[in-house]
Amino acid sequence: MTNVYDYNENINAGYLSLKRSFQKTSVISGVRFEQTIVDGVNKSHKNRLKRNYLNFFPNFSIDFQPNEKHMLQLSYSYRIDRPAYEQIIPGRIFNNQLSYSVGNPVLYPQYSHNVNLEHFFNNSIGNSIAYTHINNSIFGYSQTLDSTNINVDTIINFANRDMLTYTLFIQMQFSKFYRMQFTGMGIYSGFNGYVGEALISTQATAVSLTMNNDFMLPNKYKVQLSMKLQTPFREGIQYSSSRGSINLAVRKKLLKDKMSVVVGIYDLLYTDFGSITIDLPNQTSLHRQKRDSRRVMFSIMYNFGNMKIERKNITEKDEDLQRIKKTQ
Repeated sequence: MTNVYDYNENINAGYLSLKRSFQKTSVISGVRFEQTIVDGVNKSHKNRLKRNYLNFFPNFSIDFQPNEKHMLQLSYSYRIDRPAYEQIIPGRIFNNQLSYSVGNPVLYPQYSHNVNLEHFFNNSIGNSIAYTHINNSIFGYSQTLDSTNINVDTIINFANRDMLTYTLFIQMQFSKFYRMQFTGMGIYSGFNGYVGEALISTQATAVSLTMNNDFMLPNKYKVQLSMKLQTPFREGIQYSSSRGSINLAVRKKLLKDKMSVVVGIYDLLYTDFGSITIDLPNQTSLHRQKRDSRRVMFSIMYNFGNMKIERKNITEKDEDLQRIKKTQ
C-alpha cells in the first residue's frame, strides 16, 4: 500500500492486407495502424503520465518457388513491442536490505525494422539472413546508488540496437535407423545509447548451436541424444558467459505400440548455467545462478484408442497475455 498506481491503456487498431499471385511468385503487402492512449496516475506521489500517439506499421513479403525443391522468401516488417506491465509499475520489490527491483512508468515501446531473406531446399536445408534495427530498445540493468550503496534493478530505453543473424537449418534422414536435426546461428549485435550520462557503444558476435540425433534401434527402442552450445555474448553493458548441455533419453514401445516407456537425463554434464557481468562507470557487478538443471525423467504413456486432443495455440491476439509476465 506504499505505492498506488492506476494504469489505463486503450489501443485502437485497423488492418489492410493485399495478396497477388503469379505463376511462381506470390506477393503479400499490408499495413496496420494503431492509436495508443495511455493514462497512468501515481496516487501516492501525485504523478501523472498521459500519452496519445498514432503509428503505422507496413509489412511486405514475396515468395518465389522456381521448382519443387527450391523456395525463396524475402520479407520486411515494421513492428512495435510494448513493455510488459510489470516493467512499468513503479512499486518497489525488495529482494533484501541492499537490493530492490522497480519498474519504469515512463518506459516507451520499442520499434523495430525487420528484413529477412530465406532459402529452403527440399524441405531439409534452410538458410536465412536477418537484419533488425531497434529504436528505444528496452533493456534491464542494475545500478548501485552512491549515497546508500543499495543496488537497484530497473528497465530503460537503451537508444538503438542492430542485429545481423545468419541461420543454417539441416534436417536429414540418413537411414531408417538414424535421423538428425541441426541448427546453427551466427549473431552480430551492436548497441549505441546512454545509461545515465555514460555513453555505451559495443559490438559483439556469438554462435549458438543445437543438434538432435534420433537412433531407431531393434526391438522398438529409440535413443535420442541432443546437444546445445551458446558461446559468450555481450549485449550492451551485459556480458554473458558460455553455456551448454547434453540430454539423453531412451524410449521403449510395448503392448503393440500402445504403451511407451521413456527414461531421460537432462543436462548430463551439469553445464547448463552461466554468469552475467554488468559493467558501468565506476561499477562492476557479477550475477551467477546455478539451477538444478541436471534431472532424471521417467514417464509411461498408454494410448487407449483414437482419441484426439485439441491444443489451443497462442496467437498475436493474445498480446496482453504475453505482457502479463514476470520479467525481473
